[in-house]
Amino acid sequence: MKKTLYIFLLILAGGCGIFDDDSSNEPLSKLYVTLQGVDQVAVLDAENLEIIKLIDTDFNGSEMDNTPHFVSIDKTNGYWFVTTIMSGYVGMYDLESDALIDTLMLGDSPALMTLDVDNKKLYCSRMMPMAGMMMGTVSQVIQEIDYSTGSLESVTEYQIDSPSPHGISVDAASGYIITASNTADWLYQIDLISGQVTGSALDQNINPSTPGLEVQRLKPIQCTVTSPNRVVVSCSAGKWMNPYTGVETEINGNIQLWDTSTMTLVDSLNFQWSSKPWHSVKSPISNTIFVVLSGDGSVANSSGIASVSINNDELILNWISRDNDFHTLHGIDVSGDGSRLFVSSRLTGEIHMLDANSGTLVSTMQLSDNPDMLLCGGVAAGR
Repeated sequence: MKKTLYIFLLILAGGCGIFDDDSSNEPLSKLYVTLQGVDQVAVLDAENLEIIKLIDTDFNGSEMDNTPHFVSIDKTNGYWFVTTIMSGYVGMYDLESDALIDTLMLGDSPALMTLDVDNKKLYCSRMMPMAGMMMGTVSQVIQEIDYSTGSLESVTEYQIDSPSPHGISVDAASGYIITASNTADWLYQIDLISGQVTGSALDQNINPSTPGLEVQRLKPIQCTVTSPNRVVVSCSAGKWMNPYTGVETEINGNIQLWDTSTMTLVDSLNFQWSSKPWHSVKSPISNTIFVVLSGDGSVANSSGIASVSINNDELILNWISRDNDFHTLHGIDVSGDGSRLFVSSRLTGEIHMLDANSGTLVSTMQLSDNPDMLLCGGVAAGR
């Protein structure tokens, strides 16, 4: 019923032709956005943000929610992948036709993905617990999935010492997976050859002997490899209540630059407590990282996008873009030429396009007249 209503609203809002599956009419550059509330992935024209098609993610053939969350694209080999956090699947699609190729049941709330395109490997993290909702996991597992045969095969499970490994990125040049526990505030390096796991606390206030303690002060969201042995971790932080004293503290959101060869902190950059740094992406043309500031619903104009350069292991803030149309921002990706940013809103059902050099808002597309049904999640720019 919810999908039928959603399609009806899109027809009213967007006119004819948005469900045309004729690949000959598709643009050279596509944008993929997960519509979590309606179990679909929207495929958009990246030039004008118009919807080309909607793809159902009902992998289990039931009426239960699937909740597609994150999209990763292998442009080299021509695939894209999506996780469904409620039904527990990873789906594999053809990048040219958007046809479903294979699915793999992982269970336990698969969340973010990172790809080693040379070896055709996918690594999957776990969904963090959501405040006030029975969503999330206590899993301590990162899964390695092989897709070299044109299908999905679970190969290896890596176990870390903390629950809810959410942020994840592969440093293929160094042979590491980097992941961060959202609830324990720990960062881990996984050696892909030996399988050895090395951890370090993101928060200097944490007892280094208790990686399993769920303190949830910094609440890391994503890890983004910027160069060999360097990773930036976005930490959402915000208001934190001490469970022993009941005292509430406002903790600055921040991003941290780590040397993963030694697992040591190199530099950090603080934002306001209400900023809540969320997903991030590295520019394909410069040593610049773009970070979503999800914002706090109780603080006006706290959502935005930050551009941060990395120069000689120093994090340098270039600009922060804010707009009255930015509300609870979530996913982000950058165009292949590095000129455009695409940012989703978790609650309003909007996609924003920005100039990556200046942060100027170029355009905004409302994906439905009923944004409460959308809950936009991950964003990925395709071919």
